[in-house]
Amino acid sequence: MCMISGCPTCCMRAVVRPPAIGATLVDVDESSIANIPGARVVRIKDFLAVVAEREWNAVRGAKALKARWSGGGGLSGSERVYAAMRTNAHFS
Repeated sequence: MCMISGCPTCCMRAVVRPPAIGATLVDVDESSIANIPGARVVRIKDFLAVVAEREWNAVRGAKALKARWSGGGGLSGSERVYAAMRTNAHFS
């Protein structure tokens, strides 16, 4: 039995990633994967995945699942990473 979904036959899973770091899951349309055999949505706060008995159905479900996210952005200060690495590099 899959510990996440509680489904006795669901063994495969595909995680649905947010479009940006720190994004919050607002809404999920579970009916968007209704045509994929055995696919079920697993939502725990801002974690989202699709589980199914067959791996390909889990992957298809994750790609087809309609989810709405809010917020998030890039890594803070990512534009300065290269300069910081060059400045703080210690080569012997």
